[in-house]
Amino acid sequence: MSLLALAYLGVKDAIEPLPRAIQIACTLPRIRTLIVKCYMLNGAMFLGSYALMHFLDGWFPRTLHFFGWIWPLYAISLILNALWYQGIAECMRKFSSKSKQRRNVFIIISEEIHRIIVATLFLLQTSMTYHVPYIGPCLSFLLLSLLYSYYTFDCVWQQRDVSFGDRIQRIEEQWSYYLGFGLPCVLLTFWLPQLISYGVYALLYPLFLISAHIVQAPLKEKTFKMPVFFLAQWMSKHIQNRILL
Repeated sequence: MSLLALAYLGVKDAIEPLPRAIQIACTLPRIRTLIVKCYMLNGAMFLGSYALMHFLDGWFPRTLHFFGWIWPLYAISLILNALWYQGIAECMRKFSSKSKQRRNVFIIISEEIHRIIVATLFLLQTSMTYHVPYIGPCLSFLLLSLLYSYYTFDCVWQQRDVSFGDRIQRIEEQWSYYLGFGLPCVLLTFWLPQLISYGVYALLYPLFLISAHIVQAPLKEKTFKMPVFFLAQWMSKHIQNRILL
């Protein structure tokens, strides 16, 4: 399968299951409750903060508003969203009757720490890429598509106990498919103000998460490997080694 065909399949897999995802979200009480919590928190926090920032513009320095209000709320939302998203993924695993394999708990904890550092570094890499002259915005757009797709499928793979190394390998070997899957969400958020962009993404994410459980990613359709996570992984290992020393 060609790169364009895989990318098209990714876009199709992101959009086509959305009506089914909405139906599942409305039908299963546990998922419906978790999504309502996500919508209330993220809608109020990101979209409300954007409105409040403009309402108080000129009253308080924007730096004070950002570090005194936005960052603490953002940190809280990361924790709560992670718990709720995992709850949705767990419900979808049970709904689809997928068995969960058990792995060593210490390996899981080690991989989770590595995953958080890599994802954070890759997000910083994506943000910094935007400022590269001429091609920066385009590269940032493509990297963000891969990152959004990784965020979505990562919850699915965690529920199926796929190792972190295998998750990264899937993204890098089938990057055109995952680029296509993340593309619709990035198209809806990339040109919005940052707070609104985060808010819209957080509102859309649960539906794409359900869609990722519904579709069957083409694991056997591999293209040439694109090591987009190489720098983030190298820096993560370097940071962890320095901490252990």
